[in-house]
Amino acid sequence: MEGVTPRAPALPPDDRRAALVAATIPLLREHGRGVTTRQIAQAAGVAEGTIFRVFDSKDALVDAALADALDPDEFHAGLRALPGQESLRETVVLIVSTVEQRLRSVIALMEAVGIMGPPPTSEDHARHHAEFFEIVCSLLQPHAAELRVEPVVVAHLLRLQTFMACHPATTGEIRMDPQAITDIVLYGVAAGSPATAAPQLVRATAHRPRKAR
Repeated sequence: MEGVTPRAPALPPDDRRAALVAATIPLLREHGRGVTTRQIAQAAGVAEGTIFRVFDSKDALVDAALADALDPDEFHAGLRALPGQESLRETVVLIVSTVEQRLRSVIALMEAVGIMGPPPTSEDHARHHAEFFEIVCSLLQPHAAELRVEPVVVAHLLRLQTFMACHPATTGEIRMDPQAITDIVLYGVAAGSPATAAPQLVRATAHRPRKAR
């Protein structure tokens, strides 16, 4: 019959939770916290009541989905998998590209669900923060002789510059791609810098201010 959700195959509770979380994340990006359990059930291919066999409420499922989406383990794994035989500039472009993808994804999700600031600091946050810098420094270490500062300083600059280039509140009319971010951090904006090409700052449509609520 049309409109009837097929019966989902039986899964252990942990697997069912994971499947529901995976189905919820893209819906949060589209609908924010206004997503309904009906939409989630349809996306997951289950009956609506199945959700409440493994989650106490929709809010509990949404919180689990947010925690999963914001967990940096997959992001860190992607950084660790970057090739290590490139030139300094090529290495930095790869790092920035990976960080940019992560930041854009996180910022878009946080805006969709109405999270206005960074999450509270915690031991996990501090551990993740330290892990990020450990990974980036290990990628930069083979090029340490080419740097005027310690790799950890470059890691901080890359993270800061990439965040500024990604966040809608800071970009204004300037859009910077990973190559431009790399050249700004490595070579600055002075004429005659050793960059193979001057950073390409692309004019984009001005960011529209949010309407006052």
